Amino acid sequence: KYLVLHSLKHYEQVLPEAQFVRVHKSFLVNFRHIESVYGNTIRIAGTEVPIGRRYRALLQARMQARS
Repeated sequence: KYLVLHSLKHYEQVLPEAQFVRVHKSFLVNFRHIESVYGNTIRIAGTEVPIGRRYRALLQARMQARS
């Protein structure tokens, strides 16, 4: 865990959209490091990260565009 001075919304706007994707109200992930997606979970470096309902459609669209 990291302590940051800005909100995730701030980092979502500042970081490159092509590289980072918001997957949950508490998680902003580097798209390149996603190992797998199954159900409502993403695996990154062996760690499971939940996918929020409101972010699932965006993630699916990004995954399809990546293929």
